[in-house]
Amino acid sequence: MFFHFHLLRNSIMRPVESLPNATGPIVLALRWVARWGATMLLGACSFGIANAQDTFGPADPICAIDGQPVFLGELNLLLKEKLGARRLASVDPTVQRACSALLVKRHLAMSTLRDMGGDSLQSLLDRSWDSFLAQLKRQGSDPESYAKQRQTDEASLRRARDWDVAWGSYLKSRLNEENLRRFYQVNRKRYAPTKWKVSHLFLAFHEDQPDSQAIVQERMAAIERELDDQAESEESLQRAFAELAARESDGATADRGGDIGWVSAPGDLPRVVMDAIRNTPPGALAGPVRSPLGMHLVLVRERATEETPFEGLRDLTGLRRDAADAMFDALAARQGDYKLVWFIDGLRPPGQ
Repeated sequence: MFFHFHLLRNSIMRPVESLPNATGPIVLALRWVARWGATMLLGACSFGIANAQDTFGPADPICAIDGQPVFLGELNLLLKEKLGARRLASVDPTVQRACSALLVKRHLAMSTLRDMGGDSLQSLLDRSWDSFLAQLKRQGSDPESYAKQRQTDEASLRRARDWDVAWGSYLKSRLNEENLRRFYQVNRKRYAPTKWKVSHLFLAFHEDQPDSQAIVQERMAAIERELDDQAESEESLQRAFAELAARESDGATADRGGDIGWVSAPGDLPRVVMDAIRNTPPGALAGPVRSPLGMHLVLVRERATEETPFEGLRDLTGLRRDAADAMFDALAARQGDYKLVWFIDGLRPPGQ
């Protein structure tokens, strides 16, 4: 089965309007949103968790990092401006938790940028804010009205704009050809044109069945047990996989024993499945991997790779994105240990 999802990449990956080809760290926390679609982002709340916007105001803190609050208004603005959410109360709680985790990391990265930039950065942020206020005035508006339209407040608005400017300036100075080349050399195997010959077994979730997910998990576990019994040789594993895919798979390739052929790009299969394939040697199983659509099990049969020099890269978009993600991670990590306290449990990401 092949999937193609065209989603929120442009709005998510643009930290400042003036920076061409820019990449934003929102991708780190919400990359799965950019793979699975706006319907997952804006779907009705079905997790039994009351949305924070129904109970709290923009000036209420969702958490604190070493005593410094992160406000609900910041989350609202991120959902509104970066992800295009129209009704915040309808945004899936899973997405809200992912955004909350991102905001924590963004605050850590911003602290590092402030430490690095000092007075020079603060002067840049002040000038940018003054320019923004002047623009609003020319439009007959003011920051309070602008913020209210976005279910946020002026303090959260200032924080968000400060981040966009600081991060955009940092990217502009650091995400140059020399650093991209260095990043590519360190991670070149990751970007070498690689393709995999695979077979795919897919079990779909059915929304009209209340216990669909549990049923699918049980079916997949039974399939794994059958394949474990045939794992003594690659030939027997391939034969057993083909038989099970023909019998059990809900995918379009079931009648071919799950044989997809060669895949190489996230558009061939969901990115989460492709990520699992990349980390699986030939002759082994990738998964099971869960996606919003169902569960996937992939048999990696062959792998072919051809390394390309930096000069031979045709599209640097993915390289820029990954390099920016690494830079964002590094900025946040420089804050070291910190104390994180959550005030709104419904926004607390798993494991925090």
